[in-house]
Amino acid sequence: MNEIIINVICCLLAVTVFIVGVFVGIYLATAPFENEYTEYDDMYCFECEIEMSVKEKNGKLYCKNCGLKHGGF
Repeated sequence: MNEIIINVICCLLAVTVFIVGVFVGIYLATAPFENEYTEYDDMYCFECEIEMSVKEKNGKLYCKNCGLKHGGF
């Protein structure tokens, strides 16, 4: 009898951990991405070969000088 109770408790614990993990995963997937760069920060540009200011267009960062897309955004 004790083995059945222990197995039921373990199953309930596993289901609870799974459900919490799903909700945490959904929250992290839908959380707004905060861009760590602003319009005035510089990033290294491989085309210009120096650090240049970046500008944002449609959520993507581009070099202000040559227009090369920066990062994997």
